[in-house]
Amino acid sequence: MAVNWVNPTMAIAGFAVKNHKELGGIVTAVWNRLTKKLNELAITGTEGVGKSVLLDNLTGKAFEPGYTKPLKSQKEEQGAVRSKQRIRVSVVPGQQASPRNDSLDELFNGKMELDGVIHVVSAGLPVIRDETQCQLLVSQQVTTIREYRSYHRGVELHDLKETCEAIRAAHRRYHGPKWLIVAVDKFDLFHDKVLEEQRYYSPHHDSEFARVLNDLRDNVGRDNFRWTAVPVCGWPEDFVWNGEVLPSQMAAETRQAYLTQFLGELESYCQ
Repeated sequence: MAVNWVNPTMAIAGFAVKNHKELGGIVTAVWNRLTKKLNELAITGTEGVGKSVLLDNLTGKAFEPGYTKPLKSQKEEQGAVRSKQRIRVSVVPGQQASPRNDSLDELFNGKMELDGVIHVVSAGLPVIRDETQCQLLVSQQVTTIREYRSYHRGVELHDLKETCEAIRAAHRRYHGPKWLIVAVDKFDLFHDKVLEEQRYYSPHHDSEFARVLNDLRDNVGRDNFRWTAVPVCGWPEDFVWNGEVLPSQMAAETRQAYLTQFLGELESYCQ
């Protein structure tokens, strides 16, 4: 289906969303329809972009009473959606260390054949939890949110290229994964600049980001791989860097609409 970046409808995938509680039921209902085949998925992306939170949204854990955002992942995470475990998801650690490399190698070059990849990005706004890393960036003159985004766009692009190389290697062995969805997370922070982000991430525009994925598609064959980009907000919160604040500006019902649209798109790719 066509991805709506500006105003996603509140009635997607056959459900009318009224509140946060109902959204948890929608997650379960979407997966209950996906019983035709087992889908093995990987969630990739740099450190701090929201991979674990997105997984919790997809498994329904994020809608349970008392849910809190998970801490930094030290190793590969796994989850199964509530559909007789017909969807299995593995999260690749984002930090450049041996757990990440081991996870990439196991998922893309191991015995398991991946069906698809959810690649999470944050428009250059990952959350850095290590104070030493923060101080190092500030000492390198990354002092404003604008400079922070520019720096992390570069990190994000390098990570995408690394992921695409892993997909190429998997295609040489298994002719899969067959698809990739770019989850443009933290959309609550730049919803007022939606068209700018759409031009950068959408497959219908000629950005440096899109060219990397289009080159991958052309390399493995258009009949063997497809990709799209979908905005989403896994966890709304203000972004703070070096004393500057970028406020979260998304109403709850709008967030629910974007997440429901993401679920609908993911459902269509998992068929």
